[in-house]
Amino acid sequence: VRLALVSTLVVVPVGVVTAYALSRAKGVVAIAMETIVMLPLVLPPSAVGLMLLYALRREGPLSTLGGEIVFRWRAVVLASAVMSFPLFVRSARLAFEGVDRRLEGVARTLGHGPASVFFRITLPLARRGVIAGALLAFARALGEFGATILVAVADRTVNCVPERRTNGGVVPFRKLMPRMVSVFDVRSALA
Repeated sequence: VRLALVSTLVVVPVGVVTAYALSRAKGVVAIAMETIVMLPLVLPPSAVGLMLLYALRREGPLSTLGGEIVFRWRAVVLASAVMSFPLFVRSARLAFEGVDRRLEGVARTLGHGPASVFFRITLPLARRGVIAGALLAFARALGEFGATILVAVADRTVNCVPERRTNGGVVPFRKLMPRMVSVFDVRSALA
């Protein structure tokens, strides 16, 4: 429960900013942003877990997040946050789209800046959707297993199959992981 709560606390601030940006964006940029944000919702959790495992490994593209976090509690929080992020963003975005922009315009004519308008007008009017999104994110984080199990205990799984014999000799499993993730991504994209 604590990890799901921490995951939700990670999702809410980033999700509010993302949802607000999506509610105001238009055109191709909005479609591209929404597609990227919603990917964890449509991909199998195991595929998301493999991608996180690949990205967060010692030599991975996100390894600069503060050392190796894979196989630690922070990886569980990150996996839960990634999987629950789309649910929060969807709910909060719909709430932000429901806010009357004329009220925001009136606040601007009364001398409020963009930050003041957001925190005094937009966010309070969208609070029900934001709270609903936070509850959905918490519930998803609480029930998340697929991606979480891969980044939390895959080390034991990797040690069970430490190498693979090929024509060129023995290849350590950790060197095969990028190839496996790439093949898995192509297969899940075509399915």
